[in-house]
Amino acid sequence: MAAFKKILLFNNLPGRAIAMKGLLVCVLLTAAIALSAQTTIKRRGLPVKPVNPAPATKPAKPKPAAPKPAPAEKPAKPKAASPCAPKAANPSVQGSALRGWMVILDPGHGGRDGGSTGIFNGQMVVEDEYVYDVALRVDRLIKARGGLSFLTLHDKKTGIRSWRAQEVFPDERHETFAGQSSIARSGTRGLNQRLAYGNAMSRKYPKYKQAWISIHFDVVGTKKDVEGVRIIKSAGSNGLAQALGCSFGKSSRLRDINPVVVNGDPRFGIRNLWILRGGNKIQEKVLVELGNFNNTTDVWRVRNPVTREAYALAIVEALEGMK
Repeated sequence: MAAFKKILLFNNLPGRAIAMKGLLVCVLLTAAIALSAQTTIKRRGLPVKPVNPAPATKPAKPKPAAPKPAPAEKPAKPKAASPCAPKAANPSVQGSALRGWMVILDPGHGGRDGGSTGIFNGQMVVEDEYVYDVALRVDRLIKARGGLSFLTLHDKKTGIRSWRAQEVFPDERHETFAGQSSIARSGTRGLNQRLAYGNAMSRKYPKYKQAWISIHFDVVGTKKDVEGVRIIKSAGSNGLAQALGCSFGKSSRLRDINPVVVNGDPRFGIRNLWILRGGNKIQEKVLVELGNFNNTTDVWRVRNPVTREAYALAIVEALEGMK
């Protein structure tokens, strides 16, 4: 209605504005019609369509972020070689695997000192007879591999014996100190004679790798459940003891608890053995206890020639593993 009132007002304009009046009337009528139409649409609840709406602007796609460079890989730390890792055999050195080695083999007790004992079928199984047999086997294997080997004791009447395990070696007490004719004896005097011989051989072969191996068979108090090999090493001996632990461990012959101990360690009841102390000038020196006479399985093992050969081979393999 406001639009029509405006039209009436224009009718009272002077004649000079007649030309403009017609144009203005048309514009006002058009606006009034459009306004009336929009009012009708709103009352009916119809959506109002904008005239010539501007096209919606699509949001710009975000540019993909540049990939982050992969972190530089840290070089993997080389794994430490196991001390018991087997070494590849070299066919070219068969028969010479221990060339350049000088080994002192010291079978325990002997002569007037039979050492410890076990019992089999009412018979005495005497330590010195059996550890001497093992020492002879080690001596044979070392020499077969090109090494030098010297025993601190000798028995001219007895060699390697492969008797059946049911047969027991007699306690013959024939052993003498190396280079002497007198029967071997126990005590510090006897030990010093062994050391004097071993030190003389060490001085004679100064350019050779050297090792001292005493071979014994143990009695562990009254314990019958303890079995297997124990290695007692001197404070300065590491390589030989470790190698023996590997070779005997490979065949599951080591004791379950504390198989390798240091000479004189009171925690394990180890006496400070004279043979492994400073009077022995060979750096790598050990004493090997092959078993426990209180244990019936160990007593069977030491009487079995197959097992004694296995003991000897384990000792030689330890020396080969130190090359």
